[in-house]
Amino acid sequence: MRLSLVTPPTAEPVTLEEVKSTSRVSNNTDDDANFNNWISTAREIVEGTVNRQLVSAQWRMCLDCWPNGNAQIGNDSLPWWVTMAYNQANAIQFPWPPLLTVDSIYYLDSGGVNTLWASSNYRVSTYGTPGLLTLAYSKYWPAIQPVQDAITILFTAGYGTPAAVPQCAKTAIRMLVDELDKNRSLSMVGDGGFRMYPNALGLERILAPLQW
Repeated sequence: MRLSLVTPPTAEPVTLEEVKSTSRVSNNTDDDANFNNWISTAREIVEGTVNRQLVSAQWRMCLDCWPNGNAQIGNDSLPWWVTMAYNQANAIQFPWPPLLTVDSIYYLDSGGVNTLWASSNYRVSTYGTPGLLTLAYSKYWPAIQPVQDAITILFTAGYGTPAAVPQCAKTAIRMLVDELDKNRSLSMVGDGGFRMYPNALGLERILAPLQW
């Protein structure tokens, strides 16, 4: 499975005014550009920590084969019940929950033609984590070419608008922004006296969303 972001979120889960209020600098506009950058950084840290999409975004997921693990198992020579029975191994699981919609599925057919797979062929469950895609009744996985990225799925994930993002995630973002504002170093921070402490964020946490 390979993932790429197609359409990023159009808004952040928290506003500039909210984070400035948390950091108690509401009347100071000198650092607004920094605060906006820190909001994005903090949101990426939170998303990377919980492996969830907060505000809705569209993703592209590429697969080499259908979830049964055999790129050629779905074809007209097999009865539909061979591949339609639901089990965890026969479902496509979506990363970056919560799943909102499956927008399109294209596959390279046996002739190498990029073909749209109609939504009537599958069922999508958005009621739990992760979101699932399974075969519809009496349908089967179509035959595909055994090549890399033979299947391309566009899907939208996230809680919707910023207002729908869980409050705990918003609180974490505000606290992280406050930390970035007050401790602008990756090494050590002081308490005003002689004692020094490691920065609570640190380079590893800041780069956590990029780890794989």
